[in-house]
Amino acid sequence: MSIKAKLFFVVSFMICTYYFVYPFYLHSIFKRDYINYLKKYKDIDIFINNDEKVNYFINGEIKKDSLHCQKGFRIIIQLNGQCGTCINTLKGWSTFSQEIKFPPENIIVYVHADNYAAFEYTMLKNKLNNFYMIYDKDSLFLKVNNLHMNSRDALLKVCIINNKNKIVAVGSPFSSSYIKEEYLNLLTKIDNNEE
Repeated sequence: MSIKAKLFFVVSFMICTYYFVYPFYLHSIFKRDYINYLKKYKDIDIFINNDEKVNYFINGEIKKDSLHCQKGFRIIIQLNGQCGTCINTLKGWSTFSQEIKFPPENIIVYVHADNYAAFEYTMLKNKLNNFYMIYDKDSLFLKVNNLHMNSRDALLKVCIINNKNKIVAVGSPFSSSYIKEEYLNLLTKIDNNEE
């Protein structure tokens, strides 16, 4: 076998390993780490003030309202209201909730920002609708629930809670196919009222 043939074989092997084996390896590591992370937060009680005044974005308007969640799972999102990319993830949530027929009023978004007028302008400009937004400048939701979010706890920016207000899942389904699969399994149950 010539040197070119050997080199070709080695390079081909490395490329195949990188594109076909390595992703499965990373997926298995992520899955293991995610399961361990979820154990840390699963079944933690979450306090939600049902009398909280919210801003409901609907049909290009902002209406003041109270929280009116349907029975079943609720998705809690922590959102940086000063980050355009973060705000645009709401488009993904809107599409995702429509695809799985998840009630949009059961998606509660806690917005952290210094300038809520700019946030509202961006929301209306991008026609992001059907979201309950709770303005949480001082991160009271995190403090009341004793959730300490730092860069390592990025998965905590999104969690699903059940009827008993206990965390049953964490993480964004847009960041990992494994998390998306877990969300779909959880949220598309025939009776999603209990977990």
